[in-house]
Amino acid sequence: MSNARIVKNGFFLLSRTIIVAFISLFTVRELLRVLGENQFGLFNLIFGIVLLFTFLNGALVVSLQRYLGYKIGQNDFNGVKNVFKAGIIIHLFIGLLIVLFMWLFKDIIVNKVLKLEDLNNSVNKLYILAMVNALILCLQSPFVALINIYEKMKIIAFLGVFEVILKLIFVYSLFLLPGNFLVTYGLLITITTFIVLILYFVYCYSSFREVFSKSVDSTFDFNKDIKNISSFMGWTLIGNFAWMSRVQGVNIILNVFFGLIANVAYSIFNNLFNSIN
Repeated sequence: MSNARIVKNGFFLLSRTIIVAFISLFTVRELLRVLGENQFGLFNLIFGIVLLFTFLNGALVVSLQRYLGYKIGQNDFNGVKNVFKAGIIIHLFIGLLIVLFMWLFKDIIVNKVLKLEDLNNSVNKLYILAMVNALILCLQSPFVALINIYEKMKIIAFLGVFEVILKLIFVYSLFLLPGNFLVTYGLLITITTFIVLILYFVYCYSSFREVFSKSVDSTFDFNKDIKNISSFMGWTLIGNFAWMSRVQGVNIILNVFFGLIANVAYSIFNNLFNSIN
């Protein structure tokens, strides 16, 4: 990578970080005003507990980028295509596995762990939306890995800013929409995630068309590559699990002992911490 590209990519990422941090903090304030303390805390608690189970997905992204980078370093573009297709299969499987697990243990998580049995109607709808959101995020990850490994940070920055602006617009649109604000906002967040997924797909398909070709190298062994990518994620998996357990574990403990108001304070802290970090 040339010095000019490093500076250029650094500029895009730094600009994105500043803009996203500012808009995200403003969005939190407006969302808290629209939803109120209890519903805001409930939203972050439900979406947070589902995202806890996507730690595996984060480890797979790092592993996929490692193998894509290795193939690019060898100028093996056919290998890049094959590894990317293997990554799509892995992420689809992981996403479906997370959704299945969360659905089977929904009652235990909602009623026993989170102790939200008194709010069953809204919680169930929000929980389902959060599961769909988690699946979409899993499907989005291979495209993010592909863009990262080709160092197209401009599109990463653009889509990051676009996503937070869209979320802010949806917050203000709640004033114009009827029904339960909590469930409606969960639906709008899921729609936002889906739109961003489509944009990632369209960009990757138009910019890296050769990666999406149907032909597969006859010497390529899907089972072997899937096994290699999956086994490489070991330590990254442990690190991601520890981090997500720490963040969402505190969220769950606060809810059990102090209620949703404590979740509100913790959610605001996390937004501020992540922006600074």
